[in-house]
Amino acid sequence: MILEMWGQFPKLLEQNINGLLDQAYPNPTKAFQLYKSCKMEELWSENFAKFSAALEDYFGKPRQLRKKSDIDRFLDRPMDSEVFKSFHLTFRTGLVAEEALQNVASWAHNLMRISLKTSTTIISLDVLTKTLQALTTPAPYEKEINFEFEDFCVSWKRTVGKLYGSQHDHELRGVLRELRELKAQIERDETKPITVVTPTIYLTQ
Repeated sequence: MILEMWGQFPKLLEQNINGLLDQAYPNPTKAFQLYKSCKMEELWSENFAKFSAALEDYFGKPRQLRKKSDIDRFLDRPMDSEVFKSFHLTFRTGLVAEEALQNVASWAHNLMRISLKTSTTIISLDVLTKTLQALTTPAPYEKEINFEFEDFCVSWKRTVGKLYGSQHDHELRGVLRELRELKAQIERDETKPITVVTPTIYLTQ
């Protein structure tokens, strides 16, 4: 099980990181922007506190179960589809729960520790948590959605550099090389043609 999971680690990590957005709530700035938009469109006549409570109820549902009608229900009238699009979050406008982020960091830490057979500082829970925190709170010029494994690698290298300078450069390069090879192998496997074997039926008299 561990071996199979490790073989898919880069892909699983991508999914787990992007999945954090499924559990996110609008950050204060985004929540107020949505409030002002609904006020301007005459969709909401109550105060911001009540609007925030309605947002919490909506984003508290699993992402796949959220529907436009869920928001329309608490508005003064149904919104149009363009306004509804503004309710979609990115990592710049969403607030990721610290517990959810630490769960992903802990999963990655344990899998790397077991599979790489090392407890090196660069894969510590603290380093991986800070890496994910940096990745999921992007600056205005940085990517804010649909992260790929390489985005994690860049954030990881930057985090290690900020914490330890060049002290662990050689070690980090070795780990990144192994992980990138795993990623390349996954991509090779996914592009292999699928051979369909048609069973031969022999007719006998």
